[in-house]
Order: sequence, then structure tokens, then C-alpha cells
Amino acid sequence: MRKLMSIHKRLKFVCAGLLTLGLASNTAVADATNVPAEELANVVAPLPAATPETVELSAKGLAKLDHAIETSIEGEEISGAVIAIARRGKLAHFKAYGWQDKSENIPMELNSIFRIYSMTKPLVSAAAMSMIEEDKFGLDDAVSRYLPALTDLTVGNASERAKNAITVRDLLRHTSGLTYRFRKSPVRNHYRNAGFRLHMDVPLPEFVEKIAGLPLAYQPGTRWEYGRSIDVLGHLLEVVAGETLDKVLAQRIFSPLGMMDTAFHVSKEEWKRLAEPLKGEPRFFDPRRRPRMLAGGQGLVSTAADYLRFGQMLLNGGELDGRRVLKRGTVEEMTRDQLHSEIIKGSYYSPGEGYGHGLAMPVRITNSGSLSSGSVGELVMGAHSGTYFWADPDKELVVVHMMQSARHRAQIRTLLRKLIYSAIIK
Repeated sequence: MRKLMSIHKRLKFVCAGLLTLGLASNTAVADATNVPAEELANVVAPLPAATPETVELSAKGLAKLDHAIETSIEGEEISGAVIAIARRGKLAHFKAYGWQDKSENIPMELNSIFRIYSMTKPLVSAAAMSMIEEDKFGLDDAVSRYLPALTDLTVGNASERAKNAITVRDLLRHTSGLTYRFRKSPVRNHYRNAGFRLHMDVPLPEFVEKIAGLPLAYQPGTRWEYGRSIDVLGHLLEVVAGETLDKVLAQRIFSPLGMMDTAFHVSKEEWKRLAEPLKGEPRFFDPRRRPRMLAGGQGLVSTAADYLRFGQMLLNGGELDGRRVLKRGTVEEMTRDQLHSEIIKGSYYSPGEGYGHGLAMPVRITNSGSLSSGSVGELVMGAHSGTYFWADPDKELVVVHMMQSARHRAQIRTLLRKLIYSAIIK
């Protein structure tokens, strides 16, 4: 608790990347720590700021959230966190808790940088949709049209031929038949024997050639299976754009939204901002060097402020700060459930009961059967490293939670949702 009080001093820190885009404002960031207004004047908010009550959030309810996160830190479940909450387009809660790196006694900062693993997927998907808007390729185009290595594929034990071509839509909604090695299936040994790991240290073209030589888990278009689809999509974007994936994302998503701290690696001068997990957590990837494979499915780092701006853009129907990133109709298509009744979801359907899947991430389609708080139409994405995001159009709510903990991610997410929805006055 004593360490958490240092946030009063830390709030003076200015997010340099956002300043370069002229996003500084004189509005104070709403914060339950009663930071003096003269100190808050130097804080750069990712969105216009408001007190919780002006957007009908309970300050007392948010204080319960603070207490829950602080308790998790004191119990050494997590080292620290950054939480950003926006409602009705206004930043109502933006706080850093605990430690950025406990082993080095470095306190968490509002602009600490986190490995966001699968929260990379919606960003790459949004870039793909922006290219579809420009007729660079189509949703129902065969991927093999652009990546010939994926022309002649096998399924299961490799004795069956793929009946359908993988389409761009299949990649976006995870019905391509490409998989991870998470569950037992006929292709698991093929992936293991080929040396496939979560992080591959090979260039994207080589990765695609390698995965094209392995059998698919299922016939394309027939079954939802979380896997390597967005990694392959990333290379498709490279081929069509004639640029590496990092440049595609910077041009189409990061630069328009002012996401200046989102990238595939952290430059040496910014290593001091990198959040680290507690000892005993699984080994996370090292973003201190540029990877050989720019993995569209799990390779980015980001900040709470950056991702909040992306989430608010989606909630706004593709626009932020008067700048249109995607057409409203494009966002509607991205966030519509794409899993029709003939697509099998299977026993490892990680979006969970009550959720379908859009062209970027899971989308809530019913409150029936779901064990978590939320609203129909809500978008959600979590990551292996514990980072988490959701956008609720009905409640006009965007939440970004950044931490580095795989062990406690599920319980923290459930707690976050319960306490934040409980804090909504109406």
C-alpha cells in the first residue's frame, strides 16, 4: 500500500509519444487518489477526461476496484497493473498500481509497456479490413491467390485433401483449420515435430511456407479453431501492401490513432518502461529486440492509453478525434457474429458461452448462459500475458486492463468485470 501512494508523484509523467501528436490537454485525469490539480495538469489523457459521476460511474464503486487490485498486489498474485476506463467517450479512470518490475523495485507507470500477445489480433484484423475497404483483396478471396504455398492442403492425418480453399474471412474468424498446439488433435504431433512453438524465430514468409506443409486441423470453413490464422493474415497484408507488417500497422492503425507506443519491439531507450511478471510466471517473449517473425497473432507490445484509443475508435464506429480510420459499415461487419449455424464450435470454444466471433474478436450475442457481466454486442479480447480489453456499446464503455500474469488472468478478469459493471450508476 505504501508503494501505491507514489502514484501522486508518478502522475507528473508525460506520455511523450502522445504529446508529439498534440493530444495534451488541460483536463485532469480522474483519479481516486486526490492528486492535486496542479500536478494533474501535466498528465496527458488518451481521451478527454471526466469525473466518474459526470459519466454516471460511482467513485465509491471504482474505489472498490482499486482495493481489489491493491489486494492482489499485496498478496503477490500480480506485480502491478494499469487500468483505463472510458465511458461516453470520456476518460473516467486511469490509474497505475503496484510494480512495473518488482524485482528491481520499479513502480508501475501510466505509460508502462506490456506484452499484449493475442490482443495483437484485433489490430491486425482492423488493418486487413482497411485494405478490404480499398479493394486490395476481398473477404471471400482464396488466401492462396496471394500466398500460393496454401494452394494444395491436407487435413487431419494428411491423407485427406482440403475440399475448400481457405478464405480471408476464414482467417479473420478462425475457421481456416490452422491451429495452435493447445489441444489433442490429429495434427498436434505434426506441429510438434515441425518445431512449432508459440513464438517462432523465422521470417513470416518462411513461417507460411512451413505451416503450408502441415495438415489442417479441420476442413476450411467448417469449424472454429483458435490458432495461427492471424499470423498467416499478417503475411497476406505484407504481400498485398508490399511492406512489412509493422509498417502496414503503423500506416493504417497506429499513426492515425496516435498509438505511438505500440510495436513489435521496444527500443533501447524505452526498456525502462517495460513491465515484467513476478517470478514463477511462464516465460514471456523478450521485446527488447526486433523479432524475425512479426507475428500478427501475438507479437505486439502496447500501453493502456494506446489500446484505449483503439477500443474507443471501434465503439465510435471507426472514427476518433474527427479522423476516420474505418468506415462505420466495416466496423459493423467486423463486430457481427460470423459463425453461422453450420460452423462447429467444438469443446475448446474459448470465447465462451454467450459469445460468437466477428472478423476481429469475440462478440457477445446473448446474455443467456454467460457467467460474466456484460451486454449483447460487447467486444472482448484477452491475452496469454494477462492483458484484457472490452468495449460495450450498450453501456458506452471501454475498459483496458494491463498486467503481466498468465497464472491469475482468469480470476482478475472476472473480478474486473463484476466490479466495473457494479460501478455503473445507469
